[in-house]
Amino acid sequence: MTNQKKVHSIFQPSIESLTALRQPPPLAGSVRSLSVLGAILLLAVIWLSGCAAPGTKQFSQDSTKIQQSTNQPKEVVSLEVREEFQQALASVAAGKLDEGEKLLRAMTEKYPKLAGPYANLGIIYVRKERTEEAEQAFKKAIALSPEIASVHNYLGVLYRNSGRFEEAKKAYQDALNIDAMYAYANLNLAILYDLYLRDLENALLYYQRYQELMESEDKQVALWIRDIKMRLTSAKK
Repeated sequence: MTNQKKVHSIFQPSIESLTALRQPPPLAGSVRSLSVLGAILLLAVIWLSGCAAPGTKQFSQDSTKIQQSTNQPKEVVSLEVREEFQQALASVAAGKLDEGEKLLRAMTEKYPKLAGPYANLGIIYVRKERTEEAEQAFKKAIALSPEIASVHNYLGVLYRNSGRFEEAKKAYQDALNIDAMYAYANLNLAILYDLYLRDLENALLYYQRYQELMESEDKQVALWIRDIKMRLTSAKK
């Protein structure tokens, strides 16, 4: 059994257009085995309702070859809107959560069809431990732009931390149905299967997919893969 620590909260968005990520301090809290990617990253992407996610990638049927779709956003927001959004993100990045929340809430009133402000409000609410409001904000962002994989991933982590494991699984699977090459949704789903659902075979599958998507091997995940293989072998004896 490895003594590494698996992070209890992994919030990693896929990298999309206009990506300029802000990284506040990581969430506290961990369980058996792991400490990777424990930070909440703010999304500097302003999604319009109905826009396609740029650069969405998918596994081919044999899951060994990877294809990239040609989905592109249908519209581009104005410079004024972008500047307002960046100002809100800058406030949050500086630790001014109340100010960032106020600016983002104002944006949801002025631009009700933009998903980005709702997604980032959800992240702020998570940091403030306002779980119900975070859930509603993520759901609103998904309702406006259901094709943004990272928000499904955020919602999945929220569900997992609330003990709603089946809902977490569905949220991660929704993220992967949109973008099968979204590495961190694969990793989150693997951890869910491993630690919470006790489904070692599926945990192994998604850990391996995560490894395949990384540019270099994640040594910690390699240990978990070896650990699961040993446990599966022992269970068959």
